[in-house]
Amino acid sequence: MGKSKKICPECNGPILDHQMCFIEAEADGTYGEMGEELFALHPECWAPGEFLGELNEHTVWLIGLAASNLKTLRTQYAPDHVPECAASCMSDFNQALAGLLNEFDLLRSVAREFQER
Repeated sequence: MGKSKKICPECNGPILDHQMCFIEAEADGTYGEMGEELFALHPECWAPGEFLGELNEHTVWLIGLAASNLKTLRTQYAPDHVPECAASCMSDFNQALAGLLNEFDLLRSVAREFQER
């Protein structure tokens, strides 16, 4: 297990050296600091944002990032390697997409209930 130098200010949990974290810019474009460290958050702590508008913005950005990654795989790697790589990733991609679509369908049904009132 990696050692931790950073603490996520949202959940107060450690961010281990091998873990991905988000460094969020302040509204003025600067980066906040906690002591000598940048203000780092776990991705799952960053994603919901501070308010509903940020949750929407972050979610759209993350879905776009995932789409961009898939396009990069399809268009930027050696064409003779893409089919094998894509085939080996399909199971993981299908599972992740199924979870995303399940949550989306649940949210859609909540929205439909609201719209039908």
